[in-house]
Amino acid sequence: MLVEGLPRGTWGWASNSATWHFAMSDGDLLEASLSDVLKILSELGTPLRIEWASPSRGGEGAVVQEFEPSLDLASVIELALQVKPEDADMARVFFGLKVLGLEGEPVNVTNGLWLSFEQSQYTDGRLEGVLFFKVDVLAPRTSARFIDNSDLASLNRRRLADTLQELATRAESADASEPMLDFGYPEDDLESTKTDLLATWLHMDDSPKSPFRLGRLLTMRLTESERGELFSNFVEGKILQQRHHEYLAAATSSFWAGSDEALRREAEMVLAGLREVGRRLSISSWLELPLSVGEVIDRSTWQAPETDLLRIGMGQFLSMVNEEVTDDATARYLVGASHSCWLQPRSESQMLTGYLLGPLLGVSDEFDPLLALWALGGSLFVDDDRVLIVRDWR
Repeated sequence: MLVEGLPRGTWGWASNSATWHFAMSDGDLLEASLSDVLKILSELGTPLRIEWASPSRGGEGAVVQEFEPSLDLASVIELALQVKPEDADMARVFFGLKVLGLEGEPVNVTNGLWLSFEQSQYTDGRLEGVLFFKVDVLAPRTSARFIDNSDLASLNRRRLADTLQELATRAESADASEPMLDFGYPEDDLESTKTDLLATWLHMDDSPKSPFRLGRLLTMRLTESERGELFSNFVEGKILQQRHHEYLAAATSSFWAGSDEALRREAEMVLAGLREVGRRLSISSWLELPLSVGEVIDRSTWQAPETDLLRIGMGQFLSMVNEEVTDDATARYLVGASHSCWLQPRSESQMLTGYLLGPLLGVSDEFDPLLALWALGGSLFVDDDRVLIVRDWR
């Protein structure tokens, strides 16, 4: 999922969430406490929907009420309480999480925060709450595409900490500290993590034992000196280093949705480059690529073709790379480069891996348009004689 205004590399919606539990004082009632909690959370999120249910009756009888984002908080609370069934003893409230982008611009992340509030037989009549966060934007280290997220986190963590402190003051039982927001590594120190990974990479007489860890090293914010050390053992070290720099720059910046004309122009260059690689390396499927591109369609209306000449050819290319690798240093790079792309969509991971590995077979320039098209927000697919440009991001 892309959130407009935020670098796409900071979000890992499949697994990156945190929960924060709290309990209200004995005697607190659901309706009054919900009003208080919504007022506190209004600094952190915009209420979008409430669901009333009754866990005591197996969750039956749910009532759902949507809220317009522009609705003022007092009206939200009034409407939420109006639609509450008499026997409802649980509320779920879904919010748009308020965060800042890297330029300080406000961004509202739909369903980035939600509250579960319950006072039922399952809580022994006590009013208990749980906050759920989609939190990569708040975490200095994440397990999304790029683990060093300190710049974005520094803009957003203060608001979270202040909100939780206020909520902890209102609640009877709550930890006022921030949720566990750091993902991916048990170490507390990002620098020590980076140092350990770099040492592992440079220990070339040891076979690559952890492709995932080596791939993560290539997604970290390395200094120029560290990056130079990383690539110093390769014949094409400077070229490989520059390619990774370009890849990370494109992947950590907000996608610019290119115009249809720009996407077509870049796609034609991709086809021309791959046809040339096909000619030089005898990759038959790329020799058959059409000369012109077709329509631009949105990914939401697109279905993957059963056969795709681009990815069939890339499979042949990557097999050739594996056959050519004979030294430990290059093998280590091959493994790391492959896994540095693993969190991209599968259809793109293979193509981007080819871009990173191109210099190993002397075809750097021919693969450059692949990254340029991807940075514009487009993907290219060739099914028989039909060429489609799929717009990934708006």
